[in-house]
Amino acid sequence: MNWALMANPAWDYAANTRGYMPGAMVEYMRGKTGARFAMTMVPLEANQLTIDPNFDKAHSLNLEFETG
Repeated sequence: MNWALMANPAWDYAANTRGYMPGAMVEYMRGKTGARFAMTMVPLEANQLTIDPNFDKAHSLNLEFETG
């Protein structure tokens, strides 16, 4: 835990130099409320093209909630 919880923390998503990664996403919508969950692979080094094949140890999890 750090002080980022008290202000606007910076957040970086898993991406290569082209800005996208292979993965899977699930979306649930009910009326004006929704939730999304994504699991993606990550590169061996930040912002590189080579993807880490060891999915058990290197992956990114993203969760998003939406209300309208």
